[in-house]
Amino acid sequence: MPSRNAAARAAGPATATAAVTATNTAATIGCAGSHIATVSGFIREQIQEHYALTPDQVGVVPPGIDLSRFTFRPGPVSYLLFLGRIHPDKGTHHAIEVARRSGIPLVIAGIVQ
Repeated sequence: MPSRNAAARAAGPATATAAVTATNTAATIGCAGSHIATVSGFIREQIQEHYALTPDQVGVVPPGIDLSRFTFRPGPVSYLLFLGRIHPDKGTHHAIEVARRSGIPLVIAGIVQ
């Protein structure tokens, strides 16, 4: 039987990243009865499902960025931007692949782990 992470990887990159993140997060917290904070409802659901936790054990703390200040503008762009922690769990490779396929230059910025 494939592992939960293997099944998530087969389902797609976002699900795989969430499952790996959920695994790493819960492993880091490590003990029963702990409370876990995550940055999205999606990751919260993945952690709850994977570790059979109740909603009161996993909370969501949204990122400290006011997303309403950033407007999506469809149309041509001069570059793509990946801003974040540079680690396999964060999916930098997906940004590289999108840039490669689209032919749009990619700027990557963040701490490397």
